[in-house]
Amino acid sequence: MYLLETLKLLRERMWLVPQPGGDGTWRLEPSVDLATTFAQEQSRRELLPASVRIQFLTRLAKLSPAARQVVMASAVLGRQTTAHQLWQVADVGVQAGIEALEEAVRSGILREVVSGSGRPASYGFAQELMRQVVLTELGEARRWVLSERAASRIESEVIKLPERAAHALSA
Repeated sequence: MYLLETLKLLRERMWLVPQPGGDGTWRLEPSVDLATTFAQEQSRRELLPASVRIQFLTRLAKLSPAARQVVMASAVLGRQTTAHQLWQVADVGVQAGIEALEEAVRSGILREVVSGSGRPASYGFAQELMRQVVLTELGEARRWVLSERAASRIESEVIKLPERAAHALSA
């Protein structure tokens, strides 16, 4: 579905246009340098077909407020992370966090990766595209708060400097 909707979007914007081929068939050919056009696009929201964005947002809207908060925290963190780290950034308690995380995993938005060896499981988006939708739909104030919490959490742990810098810049 995503591929078809993206092709429709590119066609509607006249970024891909039908051209007759030498063998009597038609092909979609770029009318512009797509890499340059995408780089110049003002908003990621503009590059994502509305039908795909709406489908993901509908799934997100069905979650409880705590589960949505955990999903938004995961989007800002941007990588597989532990439940405890998600709860800290989402600012939810342990019990509410457990229920929210289980709900987000059941919905198929987040996935659990069991690491074994006595290490805790990690959680992240089942699809990177969904993470991008959540990020683009976050309001600036919410994104700032979540990025601040992520940066604070990172400062209190031994984590790579580039990740700390990325969250500090986001905040």
